Amino acid sequence: MEERSRAAVPDVLGIRAGLSLLWLRIGSRRFARLLSYERHRVNNHIQVLSGWLALGRPEKANEYLERVIEEERLRSGALQALPSWAQLRLVELWALAERAEVTLRVEAQDLSPSPGARVFTLLERLIRTGGRRGTPLTIDVSLRGAGFRVRVAGDGVQDLVGQLGGGFEWRDGAAVLSRDWQEGAGHVR
Repeated sequence: MEERSRAAVPDVLGIRAGLSLLWLRIGSRRFARLLSYERHRVNNHIQVLSGWLALGRPEKANEYLERVIEEERLRSGALQALPSWAQLRLVELWALAERAEVTLRVEAQDLSPSPGARVFTLLERLIRTGGRRGTPLTIDVSLRGAGFRVRVAGDGVQDLVGQLGGGFEWRDGAAVLSRDWQEGAGHVR
């Protein structure tokens, strides 16, 4: 009997090692996609600046650069306020939003405790569903203290939010959802 248990240990360790390698490989692919997204984003900014300068419009290049600097300041602030798992998830959502032509703005500060994964699931569903509609959509997210607020604005938002479930209120032509972390992300299906 003891012989059998000793023989089983290497198999179990082999399985664990295989699963760890698989996780590492999946994680590195995910990380590589994010690096590719960031490289693409930076190259786009450089091309826009180069274009304005080539057209002899340094004032337009300066305006664009100021806007990019402000966007990066906001992004950096949001990322610094989040735990590492949420930072990765947020960068993935920004990449998804860019591909779906959805504007995603996130502000995060003084978080306690850290946000739950359901908040990011809600944002992903909003981006994916909203991006398929082909109309401009803006999602503003505020992560503060022990809660979050999501504001969704754009054409057809009422239909979009209706597809995702309840919990949203209507304020100034936009759908707004506010919750504490403990409440989760509302009626997310």
